[in-house]
Amino acid sequence: MRYNTLTMKTQPIAAAAAYAADISSLTKRLPYFEVRGRNEKITSLACAAADVLPGGLFFCLNGTRADGHAFAAKAAGAGAAALVVERFLPLKTTQILVKDARSAMAFMAGDFYGNPIGKMKLIGVTGTNGKTTTTYILREIAETAGVKTGLIGTTCNKIGDTELPARMTTPDPIELHALFADMLSRGVRWAVMEVSAHAIDLRKMDGARADIAVLTNVSQDHLDYFETLERYKEVKKSYFAPDRCKHAVVNADDPAGREIIEAARTPVTTYGCENPSDVFAVNFETNAKGLKYVVNLFDDIYDVRFRLPGRYNMYNTLAAAAAARALGASVKDIAAGIGALRSVPGRFNVLDTRPYTVIVDFAHTPEGIANVCKCAREITRGRLTVVFGCGGDRDKAKRPLMGRAAGGAADFVILTSDNPRFEPPFDIMRQAEAGLREAACRYVAIENRREAIAYALKTARKNDTVLILGKGDENYQEICGVKYPFGDADAVYEILGLKEEKAN
Repeated sequence: MRYNTLTMKTQPIAAAAAYAADISSLTKRLPYFEVRGRNEKITSLACAAADVLPGGLFFCLNGTRADGHAFAAKAAGAGAAALVVERFLPLKTTQILVKDARSAMAFMAGDFYGNPIGKMKLIGVTGTNGKTTTTYILREIAETAGVKTGLIGTTCNKIGDTELPARMTTPDPIELHALFADMLSRGVRWAVMEVSAHAIDLRKMDGARADIAVLTNVSQDHLDYFETLERYKEVKKSYFAPDRCKHAVVNADDPAGREIIEAARTPVTTYGCENPSDVFAVNFETNAKGLKYVVNLFDDIYDVRFRLPGRYNMYNTLAAAAAARALGASVKDIAAGIGALRSVPGRFNVLDTRPYTVIVDFAHTPEGIANVCKCAREITRGRLTVVFGCGGDRDKAKRPLMGRAAGGAADFVILTSDNPRFEPPFDIMRQAEAGLREAACRYVAIENRREAIAYALKTARKNDTVLILGKGDENYQEICGVKYPFGDADAVYEILGLKEEKAN
């Protein structure tokens, strides 16, 4: 099995098992296909021509930047035994014609690896905000209950205690099912994963029906891809169709969640506090040390404590509790698991600094920034300074909204660069600046992110909070296609002359 390595903070995985299957066994679940050529034996899968091995199957994917059919000859020259195509090509290599090569890749990858997810419980968590935290809570609950768990998501992939690199929130099907197979071989019983809207729309989850599908919330994000909020929402909602999940766990306080509940054709467990729900919280309290409340879990009552503060984290814990209960976990194990989780990478990580507080968080949407700023404000006795930027080559419409969210909550904002990618940083900053002006807040623009953080630390006083948003635990800054080493927490400790981070 191949994993793309983006970080050195990983452990080696076990040697990959040998997999092979003939074309006839890989096409059984396809709704439509036509084969020209022999029933070849397939020994590997690839969707990039550079990854093709002799005896492999190459998927010609039609993307936004390139058409995979243009690389079919190269794949054949590298020894591909067969090609999956959406139109027949003038090549002698065996070809499998399908209507949707992306969907076919998802089904065929599952079959190639022996459909390992069918032998485990799959919990897929989707939503604009809260996916990572919710999956980490679920993993902790499962481990507390003695259930070995695999984790797939934004920060990393984990199999038990082994950490593997993550290239994207939801891996492409070939990598995804290889991970599932590795999990199964290591005794994993629950696979908990983040499911992005892109993954749903690009058919990555086809054929991998979730035992539990969780919705956290839906707010504006990724309109560079989806164009309208309505289409983005509809894609999220489509994950809760009967062919994609067996049981839905849905936030009843979210407008999109209520639409899912009303249209449900699968069993639904609801959670929330503002609308009638199967799982809800009472006596909620939060402070700098975390949160606590009493959970009502289908009329089972238990005290819950969680080390991350904020009402939005209460919703993340409720989502995880409802999903775990739907899989049979006891309320005692659920509460213990929630309480056992010490931190989530890049999510409201309080750094070991004095005499002021520094918090690093991944928040990169208007709603996410508003939630984190509100939480930080509640635990701040002095001034709240927010350092943030917006990512390049992404949803431009949310940039002024992010500025307005930060400016509406902070005493002072330092607008800086995030991952500009191929956009000029100052163009991105000017768009976010419009929201800051609308909020009528005090702010300064410093393009260099390290200098922006240094300025925030230099001007911080006792009892102040410096909130650094957008990148979380990312260890790079992407500029013009190059990922330069950079971490917000690392920068803080370097600037302050400290060596060891003690999160939360």
